Amino acid sequence: MIRTKIRAGLLTRDVCPKGWYARGHGRPCAACGLAIDETQVECEGRFADGTTLRFHHPCFAIWNDELTDPSAERLRGRTVTSAAATSARNKES
Repeated sequence: MIRTKIRAGLLTRDVCPKGWYARGHGRPCAACGLAIDETQVECEGRFADGTTLRFHHPCFAIWNDELTDPSAERLRGRTVTSAAATSARNKES
């Protein structure tokens, strides 16, 4: 579901530069659409364009992995710039 949303442009392909973790407040998860209730961890990401997205912690982890995994570069349509991704690509060469 998350990969499909990324491909369709429904979830940003930009890596989140700034984020916070807190208890949920019932707002919907950007990835799965279900409410993030107070018993769950909410990951709030603020992006360079001012957009804020909220995720369940597991949904955020999957979304972030899709964007930072070197094998997922096809989803972004651009080069990965994170140090971990660069290191992984260098090992493949």
